Amino acid sequence: MQEINIVREIQTLLDSDLTAYRIGKDTGVDNTLIRRLKSGERPVENISVKVAQKLLDYRYKVIKDDRVCDE
Repeated sequence: MQEINIVREIQTLLDSDLTAYRIGKDTGVDNTLIRRLKSGERPVENISVKVAQKLLDYRYKVIKDDRVCDE
């Protein structure tokens, strides 16, 4: 079984060209939190499991092989 580095996977999403507004709108996560995560003001390691799950699910939905997929 392959181990997933959740922080790295979420960081991939945050480093993508997707805006905080878009990520927040699509996931239901507050876009202020997303902006703080994207800027590094708040560490990914400090988010709740619930938020991490939403971001991880979204990352796998929209990013394939480090490329953002349009829906």
